[in-house]
Amino acid sequence: MHRLALLDEITAVYYTRTHSRQTWHAERMKAKQLLQELVNVVAPTACAGCRKWDTPLCAECRQLARTTAEAGIIDDPKAPMRSVTLGRYAGSLRNLILAAKHDTSRDLSDWLWDAGYALGAGWLEHRSIVDVPTGNKPIHVVPAPSQWTRAWRGMLITPTIADGVAQALRSAEVPACVVPALHQKWGSSQAGLSGDQRRQGRGESISALINVEGANCVLVDDVITTGATMLAGRDALEAAGGNCFVALSLAVVHNENSHK
Repeated sequence: MHRLALLDEITAVYYTRTHSRQTWHAERMKAKQLLQELVNVVAPTACAGCRKWDTPLCAECRQLARTTAEAGIIDDPKAPMRSVTLGRYAGSLRNLILAAKHDTSRDLSDWLWDAGYALGAGWLEHRSIVDVPTGNKPIHVVPAPSQWTRAWRGMLITPTIADGVAQALRSAEVPACVVPALHQKWGSSQAGLSGDQRRQGRGESISALINVEGANCVLVDDVITTGATMLAGRDALEAAGGNCFVALSLAVVHNENSHK
């Protein structure tokens, strides 16, 4: 259990028995602050993004979740796919994504949700470029699937990002719901593959779990590297009867062949 989550459980039991509920929250926050200061002395904490000492997440890195989103495009001979991202996969943004995916000692779910909200708001801002017809049906916000090992470790992050996206759309009175419609096939990890290899095998990597006949879909992932995952997701959703118009991602890898 995360050390601060354990403290929450301990203080909840103690203070609800010995104090009024009006004072419990204030006492809990004081206790968490004291524990964090003690932990910083014994095992110094560094920001998940910029590595600044004595804070698990500094104000500057927290603000990265509220960055103004940018519109882009994923090239594809079949049909280019529009994208919206928060920035380049580098520096503090890259470190935050890696920590959220792999560091079990950190809880970055609030940051991921905020980032998802910014992506949803970014799509609305760029809607004249990246349009998705809504009609009377809710938009299906579809998280990109992950390997079973990440689910087993409790390190799934795309559903949390998708929750933030859907809430941003609903706040703008655009009907939306999160639909985990995609499945990554067993043994289909693309780690270590070149861009060409990822794209050649994209049709074999992802499949639809449900029929999405007539649904308008938005795909959500953490990083766009070559675009192969997003394009495979689009292919799978369209094969299941849906329409997939845009890919939303926290970051995009910029290199000579990143989207080609």
